Amino acid sequence: MNLSLYRSSLAAATLATLALGLSLADKNEIPGISGMAPISGSSYLIVQDTKAEKGGNRVGILEVLGDGTNVYSALKVKSLDKGEDRASDLEAIHRIPGRTNEYLAAESGRRANGPGRLFHLALDEDLSGVDVVQSWPLPTRVADPMAWDLGDGDNYEGVTCWALADGRIQLVLGERGGSNSHKRGALISGVLDLKAGALQWLPAAHDLTPKTPGKWIDPNGQRDIADLWYDERDDSIWCAASEDPGDQGPFRSVMWQVAIVGQQDDTTGLRTLSIPETSVCSYTIDGHKIEAISAAPLTIHHAYLSFGAEDEDFGGTWRSLYAPVR
Repeated sequence: MNLSLYRSSLAAATLATLALGLSLADKNEIPGISGMAPISGSSYLIVQDTKAEKGGNRVGILEVLGDGTNVYSALKVKSLDKGEDRASDLEAIHRIPGRTNEYLAAESGRRANGPGRLFHLALDEDLSGVDVVQSWPLPTRVADPMAWDLGDGDNYEGVTCWALADGRIQLVLGERGGSNSHKRGALISGVLDLKAGALQWLPAAHDLTPKTPGKWIDPNGQRDIADLWYDERDDSIWCAASEDPGDQGPFRSVMWQVAIVGQQDDTTGLRTLSIPETSVCSYTIDGHKIEAISAAPLTIHHAYLSFGAEDEDFGGTWRSLYAPVR
């Protein structure tokens, strides 16, 4: 095509888009996704990693319409978005099994006012807002959790859970690794009794270290755990790991089944958790920093999983995935 003719055509197309006032890209513009959990077969409650010192939203709803359009709506939550003790750096969310529109969401770690928190959230029936039912402190694995600087301390980026036979909830929290305090990531277990409002984290001796697969530019620089998701179809826990040299990238992420959830242990009352001898990389995704894994939407045929990315300066991305090729 003649270059001047191409430029004229491009200018005309741009003017047409501006005249319409809304393009497909505008519809698909979503913030960085730090965690997500299903609301329905076509929508997700997502969390954003907005820091304590910054204003703005921390939760929202992403609806996948199935025609190439993803619609994001921010939710204003007074107890999360406002005040001196507003949520800082929400990095993970998971739906509470057996409960409608109830979720567990985790901050990454230390705040000015104390250790990071795990929130019990309740989404309004009309999806107009979220209430904080209660919260608990996250575990600490460093000697002085209030003294660390950027790159040190505990950094939690994933949480997943399932129901136990006695009504309690077994949790797995993911410490990301790749920091001065934690070179490798860790799976940390806990038990939550919602009726009693009590959460107990197991001692560090019970933590498990993931065997992260994939090929990395800096073999010692990847973050082993960027999110976790329990797949009840085969009792596995999916994990994302990422490599992030800066806010402009380039990014690299892998996804794999990090652990297997076994039968209930008669002594502890908990289901066993084990790391496979060999880790198999199911997906390698260049160009995106994946920080959220969840179920596939019903609106997209053949989808097996979905992921959300926090691509820093480039905003957020959501995609569905085929089943992995074995």
